[in-house]
Amino acid sequence: MDIREVEEKFEEGLRFVTPKEFFLSKFKIKEVEGYGVCFRDIISNWHFDEGHNLRFISLFTKYLGFFDISKVCYLDREISVEPTLTGGLLNYKSRRSFRPVKLNIEYTPLNVTSLLTPSCSGKYIDSWVRKVGEGYFVRLLDYSPTAEEIKDAISIGEKIASVVTELTEEISQQEKG
Repeated sequence: MDIREVEEKFEEGLRFVTPKEFFLSKFKIKEVEGYGVCFRDIISNWHFDEGHNLRFISLFTKYLGFFDISKVCYLDREISVEPTLTGGLLNYKSRRSFRPVKLNIEYTPLNVTSLLTPSCSGKYIDSWVRKVGEGYFVRLLDYSPTAEEIKDAISIGEKIASVVTELTEEISQQEKG
């Protein structure tokens, strides 16, 4: 789909949502050469899915079966984050965040920050990897990135997928042999 078509679908989904202006200001779309149209799919506690439907997510929802959105800190501005050892080894370049997640041992953080706000206090991570069942979930960008930042995120995702594939094959070989 082209950018205008995605924007129209999003605005159509806002028919019964107020205040519309908040969501319109947060919905950022980028066209990335070779990859198509990219956009943020969660805004506050609403999800814009691949079918272009906008649906409410309860703060008590474990989104995707594990992602507790009540642990997300929704900030009014972007903040700086620092790379972790894992983020540095992967050469992950992002140094900013808009909606970091409370640090938890179930996540392998790629970057981290300390927050002390009325609603968010402690260590928070912007980008991370989490084992989910037999696979992994990778969260890399939580703000409106540039096309180059999207390409960098895709390359990090590819690196992680490569490592995971190698480990899976190695474990499979060990189990057989």
